[in-house]
Amino acid sequence: MNQKSLNWGIAITGIWLAVIIIVWFFAGLKSPSSLNELGDALAGIFAPIAFFWLILGYVQQGKQLDQNTKALEQQEKALQLQIDEMKESVKQQEELARIQREQFECNRKILKPFVSIIETECKLVEYYEDEYDQVLRQYLDFDIVLLVKNSDIRHFYITNSNNIVLYDEEFIPKDIPVTLRLGLNIESGSVINNHIKYEINIIYNDSFESKKSDSYVLGVELDKDVGLEYFKSVYCNKIIKYVATKRKAHLREL
Repeated sequence: MNQKSLNWGIAITGIWLAVIIIVWFFAGLKSPSSLNELGDALAGIFAPIAFFWLILGYVQQGKQLDQNTKALEQQEKALQLQIDEMKESVKQQEELARIQREQFECNRKILKPFVSIIETECKLVEYYEDEYDQVLRQYLDFDIVLLVKNSDIRHFYITNSNNIVLYDEEFIPKDIPVTLRLGLNIESGSVINNHIKYEINIIYNDSFESKKSDSYVLGVELDKDVGLEYFKSVYCNKIIKYVATKRKAHLREL
């Protein structure tokens, strides 16, 4: 019960008692002569007051319930505002994360190294394996000039189709031509349609430590009338991979 209602209740109770006293003395009422009459008199005096205070308490309780309801509604509105702010904050964080991902991908594209083979040369090397000159070994000695653009590459190595490492280098700088030498054995039956071909894989890490891999066909075209003594052409072509929706199709350049 608030102070205002309490003051009004006390004032009305005082007025009621004052009226009873005035009526008692000036209306010539007789004093009760027995306990029953005294009880009836007290009940008649204080019953209205008790009923009045009961009604006043009920009204005050209703007001407090209304106030509590309004407070709960305000708390609910404040909570809903907080929820909306959190949702908006989550959306902003998602948008910020998306922008950061796009910036990161853009930086990766800008700094993505471009590895190209700008020149390829080859020569035939022969040697006899034993001292009696009976076992002849032949292999092709390829000199490949590699050029890296945009950014440096690290952990560079070359493997053949059997994943055997043919060449490895810890670091290759950009914009500086680098000559690599690969010695590849010539096995019996390796000449097909006047071509000797090898598949190699160039594997390296970019500046973001992401592993990249490119495949190439390295080979020579022979003169059918001369054989291994003369190369009509030397080539190193990249294998371009096309990925279809449901299957992978590989197109190999020769």
